[in-house]
Amino acid sequence: MRILSTFIFAALFVGCSSPTPEGPRVPNHQISPTANSPTPAPTSTPNIKAELEEDFRQAGIDGDIKALKSLLSQGVNIDAADDKGWTALRGAVFGENIPAVKFLLKNKADPNIQLKDDGTTSLLWAVDNEDIEIVKALLDAGANPNIPDTFTKRTPLMSAADTENYILTELLLKHGADITITDKYGENVLLQVGERLEDEGHAKTPKFLRTMSLLVKKGREKGILR
Repeated sequence: MRILSTFIFAALFVGCSSPTPEGPRVPNHQISPTANSPTPAPTSTPNIKAELEEDFRQAGIDGDIKALKSLLSQGVNIDAADDKGWTALRGAVFGENIPAVKFLLKNKADPNIQLKDDGTTSLLWAVDNEDIEIVKALLDAGANPNIPDTFTKRTPLMSAADTENYILTELLLKHGADITITDKYGENVLLQVGERLEDEGHAKTPKFLRTMSLLVKKGREKGILR
């Protein structure tokens, strides 16, 4: 009987004793966010896609067709541009690498992409440099001859007339160059050429006269001139 009483007393003592305190509960929103988050990738991990695109643009400048083919086979976007708008095609035009220009155009590179700072296209650049073969390749591939730059609103036709390059002038007109487009001063190419015609100090060379003749003929066809 004494043993039974002792057992009951012990049971009552254990049941009535207070549990050991566990400390204050931490709200979920105060738990460190790194506790259960995945480890972030190292910031130094190379951006393979960006590197391939940069290599592709450089291959355009260098005229390295083998590299261009290899990088295209790896899935590089043919029109991948840097933060200034430079593409492999623009680089090939800049480097005057005709085989690379033709290769890229054959593979559907866009000839109408404009640089972000001045809005120039590959065509305007090529006309400025009087590179007839590249200009022809760009026009045959669908380059728009009526895209002006964003600085002076100058068109490829205005550039060709300014350098008195009648070959480029005729080529651009045959591909739909518009003689009515005006620059930021409100002048079209006919007015620009007319001003040089009236300028006594401007030499009336055969190149100038032939260029002017082409433009005047187009002006008459359009009903702008009589």
